[in-house]
Amino acid sequence: ARPQSLVLKVDAANTACEDVLAIAKVAVMEFLEDSNATARHINEVEMMEKEKCYLYVDHSNIASSGLHIRAEEVHELVLGPREARDRHLVGSYAGSGQNEDTWVAWRDLGYQVHVCQRPEGVGEQFVDDALIAQMLGALSRHIGQDNSDKTLILLSGDGNDNAGRSSFASVIQSAIFDYKWNVEVWCWKHSCAALYHHLQEIAPDQMSVRYLDVLRD
Repeated sequence: ARPQSLVLKVDAANTACEDVLAIAKVAVMEFLEDSNATARHINEVEMMEKEKCYLYVDHSNIASSGLHIRAEEVHELVLGPREARDRHLVGSYAGSGQNEDTWVAWRDLGYQVHVCQRPEGVGEQFVDDALIAQMLGALSRHIGQDNSDKTLILLSGDGNDNAGRSSFASVIQSAIFDYKWNVEVWCWKHSCAALYHHLQEIAPDQMSVRYLDVLRD
Protein backbone atom coordinates (compact mmCIF):
# COMPACT_ATOMS: atom_id res chain seq x y z
CA ALA A 1 0.00 0.00 0.00
CA ARG A 2 1.13 3.52 -0.67
CA PRO A 3 2.46 5.27 2.46
CA GLN A 4 0.16 8.02 3.71
CA SER A 5 2.27 9.82 6.31
CA LEU A 6 5.82 10.38 7.47
CA VAL A 7 6.82 10.14 11.12
CA LEU A 8 10.25 11.56 11.94
CA LYS A 9 11.75 10.93 15.38
CA VAL A 10 14.69 13.13 16.38
CA ASP A 11 16.33 13.66 19.75
CA ALA A 12 15.76 17.41 19.74
CA ALA A 13 17.61 17.95 23.01
CA ASN A 14 20.87 16.68 21.53
CA THR A 15 20.50 17.79 17.92
CA ALA A 16 21.20 21.25 16.54
CA CYS A 17 18.38 22.98 14.66
CA GLU A 18 20.21 22.95 11.34
CA ASP A 19 20.91 19.23 11.78
CA VAL A 20 17.23 18.56 12.42
CA LEU A 21 16.34 20.38 9.22
CA ALA A 22 18.94 18.39 7.26
CA ILE A 23 17.67 15.10 8.68
CA ALA A 24 14.10 16.09 7.92
CA LYS A 25 14.99 17.03 4.35
CA VAL A 26 16.64 13.67 3.72
CA ALA A 27 13.71 11.81 5.28
CA VAL A 28 11.18 13.71 3.17
CA MET A 29 13.12 13.03 -0.03
CA GLU A 30 13.31 9.31 0.77
CA PHE A 31 9.62 9.26 1.62
CA LEU A 32 8.70 10.90 -1.70
CA GLU A 33 10.97 8.56 -3.64
CA ASP A 34 9.36 5.52 -2.00
CA SER A 35 5.89 6.91 -2.67
CA ASN A 36 6.66 7.58 -6.33
CA ALA A 37 8.22 4.13 -6.76
CA THR A 38 5.13 2.53 -5.24
CA ALA A 39 2.85 4.53 -7.54
CA ARG A 40 4.91 3.54 -10.59
CA HIS A 41 4.77 -0.12 -9.57
CA ILE A 42 1.00 -0.02 -9.12
CA ASN A 43 0.62 1.63 -12.53
CA GLU A 44 2.85 -0.98 -14.19
CA VAL A 45 0.87 -3.85 -12.66
CA GLU A 46 -2.43 -2.29 -13.72
CA MET A 47 -1.16 -1.92 -17.29
CA MET A 48 0.07 -5.51 -17.35
CA GLU A 49 -3.28 -6.79 -16.13
CA LYS A 50 -4.94 -5.12 -19.14
CA GLU A 51 -2.47 -6.69 -21.58
CA LYS A 52 -3.72 -9.53 -23.77
CA CYS A 53 -1.08 -12.18 -24.48
CA TYR A 54 -0.89 -14.82 -27.20
CA LEU A 55 1.64 -17.52 -26.32
CA TYR A 56 3.36 -19.91 -28.74
CA VAL A 57 5.82 -22.50 -27.45
CA ASP A 58 8.40 -24.31 -29.57
CA HIS A 59 8.87 -27.08 -27.04
CA SER A 60 11.82 -28.73 -28.73
CA ASN A 61 13.73 -25.46 -28.74
CA ILE A 62 13.23 -24.53 -25.10
CA ALA A 63 13.79 -28.14 -23.97
CA SER A 64 17.04 -28.49 -25.93
CA SER A 65 19.14 -26.99 -23.13
CA GLY A 66 19.20 -30.34 -21.36
CA LEU A 67 17.81 -28.67 -18.23
CA HIS A 68 14.64 -30.15 -16.82
CA ILE A 69 12.16 -27.31 -16.55
CA ARG A 70 8.63 -27.46 -15.25
CA ALA A 71 5.83 -26.16 -17.44
CA GLU A 72 4.33 -24.23 -14.53
CA GLU A 73 7.59 -22.37 -13.88
CA VAL A 74 7.98 -21.35 -17.50
CA HIS A 75 4.37 -20.26 -17.84
CA GLU A 76 4.41 -18.18 -14.65
CA LEU A 77 7.72 -16.53 -15.55
CA VAL A 78 6.59 -15.58 -19.05
CA LEU A 79 2.98 -14.57 -18.44
CA GLY A 80 3.10 -12.99 -14.98
CA PRO A 81 -0.18 -11.24 -14.04
CA ARG A 82 -1.21 -10.77 -17.67
CA GLU A 83 -4.18 -12.33 -19.43
CA ALA A 84 -3.56 -15.22 -21.84
CA ARG A 85 -5.92 -15.16 -24.83
CA ASP A 86 -4.28 -17.89 -26.92
CA ARG A 87 -1.91 -20.70 -25.90
CA HIS A 88 -0.30 -23.21 -28.23
CA LEU A 89 2.60 -25.60 -27.80
CA VAL A 90 4.05 -27.65 -30.64
CA GLY A 91 6.57 -30.44 -30.22
CA SER A 92 7.80 -33.66 -31.72
CA TYR A 93 9.52 -36.81 -30.54
CA ALA A 94 11.59 -39.52 -32.16
CA GLY A 95 10.62 -43.18 -32.17
CA SER A 96 8.98 -44.19 -28.92
CA GLY A 97 10.46 -41.30 -26.95
CA GLN A 98 7.20 -39.53 -26.19
CA ASN A 99 6.86 -38.19 -22.65
CA GLU A 100 3.12 -37.93 -22.11
CA ASP A 101 3.56 -36.30 -18.68
CA THR A 102 5.17 -33.31 -20.38
CA TRP A 103 2.22 -32.72 -22.69
CA VAL A 104 -0.28 -33.22 -19.87
CA ALA A 105 1.46 -30.54 -17.78
CA TRP A 106 1.10 -27.99 -20.58
CA ARG A 107 -2.49 -28.99 -21.29
CA ASP A 108 -3.33 -28.49 -17.63
CA LEU A 109 -2.13 -24.90 -18.04
CA GLY A 110 -4.64 -24.35 -20.84
CA TYR A 111 -2.35 -24.87 -23.82
CA GLN A 112 -3.48 -26.56 -26.99
CA VAL A 113 -0.74 -29.13 -27.45
CA HIS A 114 0.17 -30.33 -30.94
CA VAL A 115 2.65 -33.21 -31.06
CA CYS A 116 3.93 -35.38 -33.89
CA GLN A 117 6.23 -38.39 -34.11
CA ARG A 118 9.29 -38.26 -36.35
CA PRO A 119 11.58 -41.06 -37.55
CA GLU A 120 14.73 -41.81 -35.58
CA GLY A 121 17.66 -39.69 -36.79
CA VAL A 122 15.44 -37.15 -38.52
CA GLY A 123 15.40 -33.52 -37.39
CA GLU A 124 12.44 -31.37 -36.51
CA GLN A 125 9.52 -31.38 -38.89
CA PHE A 126 6.11 -29.73 -38.66
CA VAL A 127 6.91 -27.69 -35.54
CA ASP A 128 7.78 -24.31 -37.09
CA ASP A 129 5.01 -24.43 -39.70
CA ALA A 130 2.39 -25.41 -37.11
CA LEU A 131 3.32 -22.58 -34.76
CA ILE A 132 3.56 -20.09 -37.60
CA ALA A 133 0.05 -21.01 -38.74
CA GLN A 134 -1.30 -20.35 -35.25
CA MET A 135 0.49 -17.01 -34.96
CA LEU A 136 -0.66 -15.83 -38.37
CA GLY A 137 -4.20 -16.87 -37.48
CA ALA A 138 -4.16 -14.71 -34.36
CA LEU A 139 -2.78 -11.72 -36.25
CA SER A 140 -5.34 -12.06 -39.03
CA ARG A 141 -8.24 -12.11 -36.55
CA HIS A 142 -7.35 -8.61 -35.38
CA ILE A 143 -6.69 -6.78 -38.65
CA GLY A 144 -7.75 -3.15 -38.47
CA GLN A 145 -8.00 -3.09 -34.68
CA ASP A 146 -6.04 -1.14 -32.10
CA ASN A 147 -3.51 -3.81 -31.17
CA SER A 148 -1.45 -1.77 -28.72
CA ASP A 149 -2.74 -3.95 -25.86
CA LYS A 150 -1.81 -7.24 -27.54
CA THR A 151 1.47 -9.09 -27.13
CA LEU A 152 2.62 -12.02 -29.20
CA ILE A 153 4.94 -14.19 -27.10
CA LEU A 154 7.19 -16.73 -28.82
CA LEU A 155 9.12 -19.20 -26.71
CA SER A 156 11.95 -20.05 -29.06
CA GLY A 157 15.30 -18.57 -30.00
CA ASP A 158 15.15 -20.14 -33.45
CA GLY A 159 15.69 -17.63 -36.25
CA ASN A 160 16.12 -19.94 -39.27
CA ASP A 161 14.47 -19.09 -42.60
CA ASN A 162 12.29 -22.25 -42.56
CA ALA A 163 13.48 -23.31 -46.01
CA GLY A 164 12.13 -20.15 -47.62
CA ARG A 165 8.63 -20.47 -46.19
CA SER A 166 7.13 -18.15 -43.58
CA SER A 167 9.38 -18.21 -40.53
CA PHE A 168 9.26 -17.12 -36.91
CA ALA A 169 11.33 -14.07 -37.85
CA SER A 170 9.06 -13.04 -40.73
CA VAL A 171 5.93 -13.42 -38.60
CA ILE A 172 7.45 -11.35 -35.80
CA GLN A 173 8.46 -8.60 -38.20
CA SER A 174 4.95 -8.55 -39.64
CA ALA A 175 3.42 -8.46 -36.15
CA ILE A 176 5.53 -5.43 -35.24
CA PHE A 177 5.50 -3.37 -38.42
CA ASP A 178 2.26 -4.40 -40.16
CA TYR A 179 -0.12 -5.27 -37.32
CA LYS A 180 1.41 -3.00 -34.63
CA TRP A 181 1.53 -5.69 -31.95
CA ASN A 182 4.02 -5.93 -29.12
CA VAL A 183 6.30 -8.97 -29.30
CA GLU A 184 8.33 -10.86 -26.73
CA VAL A 185 10.81 -13.61 -27.56
CA TRP A 186 11.68 -15.85 -24.61
CA CYS A 187 14.60 -18.22 -25.03
CA TRP A 188 17.88 -19.44 -23.60
CA LYS A 189 20.57 -16.81 -23.92
CA HIS A 190 23.00 -19.08 -25.73
CA SER A 191 20.44 -20.01 -28.41
CA CYS A 192 18.94 -16.62 -29.27
CA ALA A 193 19.13 -15.68 -32.96
CA ALA A 194 20.92 -12.37 -33.58
CA LEU A 195 17.98 -11.13 -35.65
CA TYR A 196 15.80 -10.84 -32.56
CA HIS A 197 18.33 -8.55 -30.87
CA HIS A 198 18.41 -6.47 -34.05
CA LEU A 199 14.63 -6.11 -34.05
CA GLN A 200 14.76 -5.08 -30.41
CA GLU A 201 17.21 -2.34 -31.32
CA ILE A 202 15.12 -0.90 -34.15
CA ALA A 203 11.72 -1.29 -32.43
CA PRO A 204 12.47 -1.09 -28.68
CA ASP A 205 8.95 0.04 -27.76
CA GLN A 206 7.39 -3.06 -29.31
CA MET A 207 10.00 -5.81 -29.29
CA SER A 208 11.82 -7.35 -26.34
CA VAL A 209 14.09 -10.36 -25.93
CA ARG A 210 13.93 -12.07 -22.56
CA TYR A 211 15.80 -15.04 -21.20
CA LEU A 212 14.68 -18.23 -19.52
CA ASP A 213 18.09 -18.56 -17.89
CA VAL A 214 16.74 -17.25 -14.58
CA LEU A 215 15.16 -20.71 -14.20
CA ARG A 216 18.67 -22.16 -13.85
CA ASP A 217 19.25 -20.29 -10.58
